[in-house]
Amino acid sequence: MGKQFPPRKESGSRNGHNNSSSRPYQRYQKNPHYKRPVYYYNAVCTQCDRRIRVPFKPDGIRPVYCKECFKKVRYM
Repeated sequence: MGKQFPPRKESGSRNGHNNSSSRPYQRYQKNPHYKRPVYYYNAVCTQCDRRIRVPFKPDGIRPVYCKECFKKVRYM
């Protein structure tokens, strides 16, 4: 004979698991007010050599511009 397990408690979901706490990506999809944290990276502007922080990881191949230099480059 196999092991005997106690019966599962019904928790409101079909499979007995609370998906919102075990899977954060589903919590984001279900709650539109949930915001993922934004990580900032240090970088140096390609034109003026000013130290800046950007919300993406610079790869070293493409140029990174500060706000003022980006406006100049954008409208050229």
